[in-house]
Amino acid sequence: MEERCSIQQATWRLRPVTVSVGAAILTPDLPTSQTLLSLADQALYHSKEHGRNRVSYLQDSNYSSLQTPNPV
Repeated sequence: MEERCSIQQATWRLRPVTVSVGAAILTPDLPTSQTLLSLADQALYHSKEHGRNRVSYLQDSNYSSLQTPNPV
């Protein structure tokens, strides 16, 4: 089972817990590691702005498209 779903389904003492994740793919055309971090940060905010409790990642090398699989 995906770790994000395991966290969501676990029993937490104070309140329910969920996880939002942003990911980016390291490619040879990225100019710096800071660019990679910035892209992952953009994907994270995309997850948060589109319902939370999901993983979003940059889909292609032009960095203009985000993918968000359906949350469980």
